Parts: sequence; structure tokens; C-alpha cells
Amino acid sequence: MSSLISKIAANDPLNEKVTERREAISRDLKAFQRDASPFLVEEVIARRRTWLPDDLAPWAPGVVLASDYLLRASNYRQGARRPRGWLSRCKGGVFLKFPDDRSHLRVRQCGQFWTVERTVNCVGEMLAYPYGPLPIFTRTYQAAMRLAEYCHRRPRGTGSSLRWVFEDADKFFGIVRSYPLSPLILAHIATVPGTKVSAC
Repeated sequence: MSSLISKIAANDPLNEKVTERREAISRDLKAFQRDASPFLVEEVIARRRTWLPDDLAPWAPGVVLASDYLLRASNYRQGARRPRGWLSRCKGGVFLKFPDDRSHLRVRQCGQFWTVERTVNCVGEMLAYPYGPLPIFTRTYQAAMRLAEYCHRRPRGTGSSLRWVFEDADKFFGIVRSYPLSPLILAHIATVPGTKVSAC
């Protein structure tokens, strides 16, 4: 399913955890679709229909489309303009908002749907439904923006059962990897007084 997974060695603990989680979610996905709260979930959409990048939530076989009820709670109305403070990036398809000096909100287009993401202290997270967890998507960027703002500090009200989860599999499963810098980069850093390597 995922080119990310195929790049990881077969005996890699990350590969095992991702595959195990994805298979477990897939087994119960129909029951989840049947029993999911209509206050939060409009429908569950197969991952292949979303263009979600392979490296984001690779354990998720699908995504949850936010319900109209949840979007109304986040102050979204159909046909509404985008909220203030959002900036377009990369010729469209990605919008950012900087609510404070240590975080930013992000919505990005994945096919005909939009993600709800944020970065806090250089760590990427996605808004997700607890089952899976499965990422929450919307049909429009305006709706994704409202939902990101509504849930940024802490999911509340109608969205109180939603969670921000690490979008990167390494962090999600708590696997520590070290990626050594090349000798050329290290040599360059050593020649520049006071230079630090940023984590992001």
C-alpha cells in the first residue's frame, strides 16, 4: 500500500508496528463505519481516494470526513470565506496560520479533500478520530481552517473526543532513529562559529 513501508526493511520494528496497526484497523473498519457518531463523522473514505502522502499516518487505511454538525460547531458555514490570518503557500494547495511563536496551523489539499494539521515545537500533528486513529479531513479548505482553529488549543465541545496525533510514524510509535549528518555538513558546521543545527 505504501511506498514508505516498502522502503523499510522487512524486520524493521516500525514496519511491523505500522502493518500490524493498519491490519487491525482494516479488520474492524466496517463496524466502525456503522457505529461511528454521526455528530462527528460524515463518512469514512479509503486512503487511495485522498492522495494522502505515504509518510503521513501510514497506519491509516482511510480517513474520516468531518460531519456538518462538527463543522457548524467550529463556526463553519457552507460558502463562507476563509478566516483571517491564513496565508497561501506553494502556489495553492497549502495554507498556513501562525497563532503564536511556537506553532502553526496547516491545511493541505489531498485530492478533493483537505487535511487538518498543526506543527508545535517543530513536531507535525494531524487532527484525528480516536479510532485508529484516523485523520480528520474536510471537503473544503475553509472548513479545514475553521476546524483547525476550533481544535488547536484543545479539542472542545462537539470535538472534545478528537485528538492531535503525531503524523510521523516514528514519533507516533515512539521509535527513536538517528540520522547521522554527512561528514561534509559536519565539517562546514565546525567552520562557522556559533552555528547550530536546527531540528526543523
